[in-house]
Amino acid sequence: MSKIRKILSLSLNSKRTKLFNWHTKNYNLNGGTSNMSDDIEIRVIASLNEPEYDWRTVSGIARENSLNKDVVEHAIFKLQMKGVVVESSNLDDNGHEIFTTKKKYMRKGNFANRILTALSDKVK
Repeated sequence: MSKIRKILSLSLNSKRTKLFNWHTKNYNLNGGTSNMSDDIEIRVIASLNEPEYDWRTVSGIARENSLNKDVVEHAIFKLQMKGVVVESSNLDDNGHEIFTTKKKYMRKGNFANRILTALSDKVK
């Protein structure tokens, strides 16, 4: 691994760890997952895997599942930390962040974008 890539990787992991610690503290989590948060994560993944959508917004997932947007954002963050969900480097037409599952992205994304994804925490 090149020295630059190694430094970027360490920096990214440090940022993710800080974000995870912030979420853990602010959502009163004890590091584990409860049955309720597991259920929410499963519902979020199911929404992201809907065949009629390539990418989904937090508000769309929240509306579909009758959940608070903060709850969906937290679930997406946890799923990103687990490597299940990816965020696009692009925004939707209204300027909102968009997400999909890594599996769906790898199946539908083109080869060049998948290579770039391996070097970044966001996808094109």
